[in-house]
Order: sequence, then structure tokens, then C-alpha cells
Amino acid sequence: MKIQKSAFWISLFLFALFILFLQNYCYNFFFADDYHLLRYVTDAKRASSFKEQFSLLIDLHNEHRIIFPRLFTLLAYTIEGFINWKTFNVISLFYYLGICWIFNLFFEKLKLSAWYFLPVPLLLFQPIAHENIYWTISVLQQVGNLFWAMLLFWLISNPSKKYFYSSFLVGFILTFTHGNGLFGLVIAGLMLFISGRTKDLLKWSIFTLTLFLLYFYQYRSGQNSNVSQSLQHIDMLLRCLLTFWGSMAWQFTNRYVVSNIIAAIAGAMIVLPLSFILGRYLYFKILKPKALLDDRHLFLVACFGYLLITSALVALSRAWIGSEAGLDNRYAHNSFWALALLYLTLLLDIPKLFQKSLGILAILTAFTINLFGWYSSTLKLKYQFDNQRAEAFNYRVNGVIFKESPAFNHNIAKTLALSYKEDISRFTDFDLDVLHSLKNPSITIEKDSTLRLGVVPTTTIIQDAKNPIKLVSYLIEAQSFPYNDETFLMLHSDKNNYLISVEHKHGSKTDLLFKGKYFGDGFFTTFITGNLPKGKYQYAIVQKNDKTYKITLLEQFLEI
Repeated sequence: MKIQKSAFWISLFLFALFILFLQNYCYNFFFADDYHLLRYVTDAKRASSFKEQFSLLIDLHNEHRIIFPRLFTLLAYTIEGFINWKTFNVISLFYYLGICWIFNLFFEKLKLSAWYFLPVPLLLFQPIAHENIYWTISVLQQVGNLFWAMLLFWLISNPSKKYFYSSFLVGFILTFTHGNGLFGLVIAGLMLFISGRTKDLLKWSIFTLTLFLLYFYQYRSGQNSNVSQSLQHIDMLLRCLLTFWGSMAWQFTNRYVVSNIIAAIAGAMIVLPLSFILGRYLYFKILKPKALLDDRHLFLVACFGYLLITSALVALSRAWIGSEAGLDNRYAHNSFWALALLYLTLLLDIPKLFQKSLGILAILTAFTINLFGWYSSTLKLKYQFDNQRAEAFNYRVNGVIFKESPAFNHNIAKTLALSYKEDISRFTDFDLDVLHSLKNPSITIEKDSTLRLGVVPTTTIIQDAKNPIKLVSYLIEAQSFPYNDETFLMLHSDKNNYLISVEHKHGSKTDLLFKGKYFGDGFFTTFITGNLPKGKYQYAIVQKNDKTYKITLLEQFLEI
């Protein structure tokens, strides 16, 4: 117990640093399909009957029935009086702490010194999977389902009536947090079978069958799912499965061809040893029940099986997309979770003589990954924070989420407007609103005829299994524009001003080490043109100095 407490206090300290830093990049405006959580609360508030409210609650979101993410959103709204995405987002990040806590419960059984546990929080509490920092629904589903699955497997692997009956509630929450949870129920049933708990297995089988029937009642396939097309390309299917496990490599290289190869290799390096060690335990447990085995493996087998099924499902539903399938940033946390699982599996299985060497190597590796995560991803977090500020401005002033597709804006228009009208959504930051009109004393305007932005026409493809959409877009780059913490690109016309967030560049490593200068000069960004009314737009760069916004108008224009 003393070891467990020491290891967990270390984890709690690292998590506190993780949260204190990341809350600076959470913003009170929804991102992407966070809208579906907002829509549920808005529609449920106006529902006239229990039947209508229940229908809204169990309605499918792609392939998933997200009852508990919706209920958590409703709870957040009820407590604060409106959906404050910043607060809600920060709270949802506590799922990472929950995952670390369950790993810590397993670590206690290893009877090792607390320092051996250090690689686990170092792997978990870093922002390489940066989309899961500000994308609330992704955290609630992608990270949340891992937590609930681990908790379920932990309860099942520790036989007691109290734990077993608690697992029914956890299994229900897991299933209706993310559709993959159904397979968590199956794995829990297999754990009971392997453990010889026949009576418990019968009860669990009835429960599982009931949830399957409820889940698939009036079920429909998700819009991005195309299993038949994925099955036609077995090589792509296998590559997608492995890159899911090794998706951390994508964040290190960020080049499609190189990333695919390295990510697949990294995935294989995680999957193969786990398959060998845990597969061997499973083989002897099932086929040679009289063999003396260490049943601490059972929890690890369940965790590995769950992520293996999850990766297979992602491959089946997404491999048709092509080379980038399975490499979505929101999946990257699974790769680090798997690395932590591999480390604990090796700690359990290798001879004691090598445990210390493994622990030291793991700490050095995890520390390097953690350090790289903060170095590489703070740029992304800053960009997204500014993007949320810009989009809140664009919606208040122009009525659109500028970087989303016209179809998305059309679909959300009525419900989003209603959510603000009824105070379900609320703006809490109006600082940028002075940029609505350039005739404002808080603005200074300059003209620069020498600065030239790099403007490259591109195409943005919105993936859909049945009807992919191509949108006209532009890549913009400023090679050496001086860094300012508050910098935006503006498209200015006589009638409208649109703000676009920019991604800053890294400063030199010498400046970082000796001057503490993280950001360098220059920036780049992209935007689509589908939401722009016809007209002529002038490019401008917005920067804030103290309390005054400076707008630099350029001699470059965009005709729509």
C-alpha cells in the first residue's frame, strides 16, 4: 500500500502540472462535432415528452450511442448554468488521471519500488495527442472508453461479489460511452470463462446479450464507415491496424510515406511482444489448466485484447480512406497507452535481474517522449486556442464557423443560434470584437507594400464513405514576420472581416536553450473559401500590442 501511495502521489504531481499548463489552451467555444453534445442539450431542453427526450439521448452519433457523453454535458450545463467548454474540457482531461490510477492499481501487485512506475505518467501526461486536449467529445469517447474498459477489466480480474456487481454498472457506462465498449463486455465474459466463474459468466452473458439487443435496435452504419471497401485491400487493412498502435511515430516525423512505414514498424514492435507474452499465458491457461500460472496476466490480456479489437475496428471502418487512415491525431493517445501496457507486461515477466535496467531505460525513453511532446505540440495547442477565439469572433460577427464546410454551417445554424438565444451557450470573451470594424480607436492601421505572403491554392477533401467533398482552400505562409503572441490573418472587405488563426514556427534550438525563446518568426495557416460571400478581400495581419490591435494591410487580394 505504501508503494501504491508513493507512485500515485508522483502521478498526481505530474498530472497537476499537465492540467495547469493545458487549461491555458482550453477555450469556451465548441470544436467540430462537439456540436452534437451541444445539440443534445438544446433539443432535450425543448423536448415535450419523456419519449422524445429518451430518443434524443440514445440517438446514434456515427456508429456510437453516446448516452454518457451527452449526460455529462447535460450535467455540466446544469451545474454551471451554461455549457462552458473550457471548464468541461478541463474536467474531461481527468480521464487521463483515471487511466493512470488503474495502471497504478496493477503496479501495486508487482511489489516494486515507486520509481519503476514513473514511465507510466510520463507517457500519459503529455500533449502529443493534442486534439484530445481541446476536442471535448473526443476526450469523452476516445479516452473515456479506455478508462471504463480498464476499470471493468480490473473489477472482473479481482473476484469478489462487490466488484462483480459493480462491473455491471461500469459495463453499461462503457457501452454507451463508445460503441467499442460492446467488445469490452465480450472480453469481460471471456475473463470469467477463463477464471472458471461459471455462475458469474451466466449472469454476465444475459447482461451482455441484453445490451447488444438494446444497442443494435434501429442501428445504422456511420457515414465514414465502409467495411466492404476496406476488406478489398488487405495490405492497407493490416497497415492501418499497425499504424493505430504505432501512431506516435506520425507525430515525430509528420511525413506521409515515412510516417506510414515507421508507424507500422512501431506498431509491430508493440503488438508482437504483447502477443507473444500474453498469448503464451492464454494458451497455457485454456489448454493446460493445471499449469502453475501468474494470473496477474489476466488484466493485461484483457487490456491488450480490447485495444487489439479497437484497432481492428478502426482498420475495417477507415482503411478505405488511404495512407493516412488510423493516423488521426485523436488516436495517438492509444499508442502511448499501449507503450505503458507493454512496459508493465515486461516488468511482470522479465527476470528480476533485468528489471532495474528496464526501469531506467523506460524512464529515459518516457522522459524523452514527454519532453518532445511539450516541445512539438505547444505550437499546435496555441494554434487551436487562437482558432477557437477566431471562430467565436467569426460566428458572432459573420454567423459562420469559417474553417468548417458550408454544409456543416448549414446543418448547425438553427440549433446553434437557439443555444445562444436560450443561454445554453454563452460567450465569455469579447476582446476580438473591436476588429469588427477598422474604424475603432483601439486599432492602429498600417500599410505594407513590401511584405508578400506565400499564397498556394490547394484542395481540402472532407472524407465520406459515400460522397467525399472537395473544397477550394489556400495555404498561406509568412516567412519571417516578427513573432507576436496574438497574431491572426484577416480577410478584410468593405462588408466583412474574417479572422484566421496562424500556426507559429519554432525558434532555433539555440534560442530555446540560451534565451528561453520557444516561438520563432514567421507563420503559416490554411483556410477554405466556401463560407466567403462573393467579393474582393484584402489580406491583413492582426497583432496586439498591450491593449491596442495593430492591423497591417497588405497589397495582396483574394477574389471570390
